[in-house]
Amino acid sequence: MQLSEYLSQNNETARAFGSKIGVKGPATIYRYMQGIRFPSARILKKIEEATNGEVTANDFLSTSFVSASTQEAAR
Repeated sequence: MQLSEYLSQNNETARAFGSKIGVKGPATIYRYMQGIRFPSARILKKIEEATNGEVTANDFLSTSFVSASTQEAAR
């Protein structure tokens, strides 16, 4: 499940979720959701724990992140 879908289904804001996992400010959470930024291994573990395994590291290996990374590498 994508993080954005999880937050929507659980009526949780990016700010509240960020606080829960120790990320300051909702902008970082939005970047994770948009595939602009990839969470560190420590944050991935916290996300998985906070979502009771509904969002895993594999969920971040989406086409949008891969595409964004590929485009950035091509520059």
